[in-house]
Amino acid sequence: LGYPPRERLFPILKQLNSQQHSNKKLPGGATSPWTERGPSNVGGRTRAIMFDPNAASGNKVWAGGVTGGLWYTNDITDASSTWVSVDDFWNNIAITCIAYDPNDSQVFYVGTGEGWGAGASRGAGIWKTSDGGASWAQLTSTSGFYYVNDIVVRNETGTSAIYAAVDGRYYSGSWHGVSTFGLQRSTNGGTSWTQVMPNISGQPYSPADISIASDNRIWIGSKKNPYGNGGGSILYSDNGTSWTLAHNHSNGGRVAIAAAPSDANYVYALIEANYKLDAVVNTTNQGASWSYKNEPDATATGMSSDDFTRGQAWYDLVIEVDPNDKNTIYAGGIDLFKSS
Repeated sequence: LGYPPRERLFPILKQLNSQQHSNKKLPGGATSPWTERGPSNVGGRTRAIMFDPNAASGNKVWAGGVTGGLWYTNDITDASSTWVSVDDFWNNIAITCIAYDPNDSQVFYVGTGEGWGAGASRGAGIWKTSDGGASWAQLTSTSGFYYVNDIVVRNETGTSAIYAAVDGRYYSGSWHGVSTFGLQRSTNGGTSWTQVMPNISGQPYSPADISIASDNRIWIGSKKNPYGNGGGSILYSDNGTSWTLAHNHSNGGRVAIAAAPSDANYVYALIEANYKLDAVVNTTNQGASWSYKNEPDATATGMSSDDFTRGQAWYDLVIEVDPNDKNTIYAGGIDLFKSS
């Protein structure tokens, strides 16, 4: 095959997990737990984070690390509240994104596979819980979704529509996920999926980031697809199946996008080109026109004033809007910046 067939390990891992539960004297069991010995100052790449919508305190948080698995803490405000690993024996622990169903807060979805070109492992689709995280199962329909960059669940007149930004990547000597990349949409809880992104040069756009505006319009920031096309683009849809190209940045690559929760007219985006942050753009009229804005002025050692990502915008790039103020935005690269 040209790569280690990790899939063959899954039945063995399940068997070992079963033996562990039946024999309490095995290392890692209740009577003989493992004790972490360090390092204690390395968190790894945390790609996913979500506040639990069911926690009365509002302080329970879920987080996922690339090749680090899914974790939760019951009180993010308490420094002594520990993080709990959900299951070290998932078929894949390259966690990249997490979202809950707005129509049923007990339903969560977790995507796997880091599709930014430097992932240390391949993903294996999407996991789902229907009991608030007590138990999880891999959606077999997504076993070929090897790189899930983002996932959202959108309330469409009472129907929960799942949107997964799926990529294809070259990994361990061959291409993976080329037949499934694009924006995958499911309206039956993940039983089946339909690719809904339009084509560019004969192949779908590859979505990097998904944001839902306050008017329920769904916005997509693209990246170059496996064929090298479609980067630097911003698209939107009101029905989830037909799309409008709202903006394109020449020679652009990855686009991080965020719609203002307090005003559907305001949308912001960071655009990468040639590995660096090349532009900050926004619209104040739902995408009818776009303005180029000032970039964060990086002054830290090793950064240039025009690229706060230190040449890693293809990998380190995120933007969010304050839920209460459409003019306050946060942009992350190597450092974190705020503009009001």
